[in-house]
Amino acid sequence: MNTTSTLSAKGRLASMLGRLLVSAPHRTPTPAQSPGWTGPVGNVGGSRLDDELIAQKVMAERVRIFAERAFSGAITAPLGGLILAWIGGAATDWYRAGTWFALLCIVEFALARGSHLARRAESIGEDARAQANRLIILSGLAGLVWGSSVWFFWIDGQFESYALNLVLLVGVGGISVMTMSPFTGAVLLFFGGLLILPLIHILASASPHSPEIALGLAVFYVLLLHHSRVAGQQFLSGLESTARNELLAERLSLALGAARQDWFDLNPQSGEMVASAAHTKQFGFGDGAGQLSF
Repeated sequence: MNTTSTLSAKGRLASMLGRLLVSAPHRTPTPAQSPGWTGPVGNVGGSRLDDELIAQKVMAERVRIFAERAFSGAITAPLGGLILAWIGGAATDWYRAGTWFALLCIVEFALARGSHLARRAESIGEDARAQANRLIILSGLAGLVWGSSVWFFWIDGQFESYALNLVLLVGVGGISVMTMSPFTGAVLLFFGGLLILPLIHILASASPHSPEIALGLAVFYVLLLHHSRVAGQQFLSGLESTARNELLAERLSLALGAARQDWFDLNPQSGEMVASAAHTKQFGFGDGAGQLSF
């Protein structure tokens, strides 16, 4: 057996280490066992990635990215709110405009603070769902405040200011698709508050073109839900792929490390890989080498 064949055989160790890990008895934990490995050691059928661990990683990353997006949206929302308050105040009175703008700032500040705390959390872990629910509820409140602007600033006969109000709300909805897409609850609550309140208002009022505007708002709401769902599915698919790749890369790194440490020896006569004498005990297969072959 020449040196080239020996090196070639050593190059097969990374793939064969996984089979050793799932065939070793459970009584002795191995340092090469990856956190992504499932099932008790000794079950060959368990040589797959841990779906529960992947789900936890995906959830934590969803919350982190949602918090980053929500924080960015919350700190810029007062700029759009200021424009809307200026339009509404000119049409009605500045007391109404100030009241509505104050409500918006309070809710957006709470959302920004909650998002900031979620981003700075050292480990989201099991608290991921609770943090996500808090951000989803705050997002829903923000949508309600935005949608309530039509009630604050409606004046009979002032259709132009009302139309400008709706245009701004449509713009807010369009730029919020990516922000809310990580969670379906955030999509439903935010866009529901943003558009259903104006829809109820236009149906209850006798403003011009009420049926057309109501139909347009309903269609826009459905479109927002659809595009948010598509964006959310693509987002989740990417996160799951990343989590699986990280676990596979970790497992490969551990396997290559074991190969470099000569955990296995090559039998020059048979060409088989056998557990080295130095590590057979660690796997619980007795005192001597050669009891495991591939």
